[in-house]
Amino acid sequence: AALYTITGADVIAKLVTNVATASSTASGGIPAAVSPSQSKTVPLAPDLTATKTNNAGGTVLPGSSFNWTLTVGNLATAGAATFTNGQVLLRDDLPDAAATGTVYSAPTLTATAGTTGVVNCAIATNTLTCTASGVVTIPPSDSFGAIVSVTTSTPGTLANPRGGGVCRADPGTVLTEIDETNNDCADTVTVRAMPSLTIVKSVAAYWDPVNLFTGPKIIPGSVVQYTITVVNSGAGAVDNNSTIVTDAVPANTEMYVGTLEGVPVALSSCSGTPPCGLSFNYAANVKYTNQSPLPATPGAACANYGYSPSGEYDPAVTGVCINPSGSFSAASGGNNATFSLTLRARVK
Repeated sequence: AALYTITGADVIAKLVTNVATASSTASGGIPAAVSPSQSKTVPLAPDLTATKTNNAGGTVLPGSSFNWTLTVGNLATAGAATFTNGQVLLRDDLPDAAATGTVYSAPTLTATAGTTGVVNCAIATNTLTCTASGVVTIPPSDSFGAIVSVTTSTPGTLANPRGGGVCRADPGTVLTEIDETNNDCADTVTVRAMPSLTIVKSVAAYWDPVNLFTGPKIIPGSVVQYTITVVNSGAGAVDNNSTIVTDAVPANTEMYVGTLEGVPVALSSCSGTPPCGLSFNYAANVKYTNQSPLPATPGAACANYGYSPSGEYDPAVTGVCINPSGSFSAASGGNNATFSLTLRARVK
């Protein structure tokens, strides 16, 4: 036996040819002899890889759809991969549809120009199987793939393959490959839980010119205080810095915008169990508008509220936009996350 080192030329040719002869020298009256040469050509083995990606950035919302794209490729430095009729090229044990609230579409097949033959892909009992119909050949640097559309409904983690399953090229190991360790693929998509927000606004007399702070009444010239309470009873938190509350100034009132008694808009309460997750800075988190009607959308960080108020009470203010910092927490342990805002206005 002799060892042979594969050369660059062999890799380019995708085969190795070995030519052998046997010979003897003359001895003891026996003439020298040379045997006919024999040659053996051995093609290079294939080297399949499998990849899986999603087009959702790894996170989706309930009710939305995304694609899993699976690709089986053959490395450029390998030999051709040839499957015969009925052999399985790819298997993917998808997350259990009933347990995860998902619906799978029929897979769409893709292939590069060099791949020849017919591949049939189908999903049965939550498993994607791609099978050769006749002879299928994947040359070096070529590939085939399957796209599976997934529609979600339930928050949770979609780990693919599912527990105890596989996602693998040549799952039955019908081919002898250069490297059998790069045939697996995996990907995970998280279906986010959604928040569920409710908002309640209440009003109470704060001061009036007759009774002052003792038993004040809502009369002309009085000051009223509004309390806006927001509750998240859902299992999902609100995205970071995206909690925005807008409020229109009621008719026949003027909004308090002064600072004689502290900031005119305040985060007056924030739940502790669970922690509401928000922080508040009046200068950074509150903006005003003098538009009527109010801007159709507040814009990110209340960007569409651009009026700078003046004085203690500004009759030009038509609305306020409040954008606390942080992520408004989800409900937890049977308790809702809450926060409250207070603001004042003067009755004309």
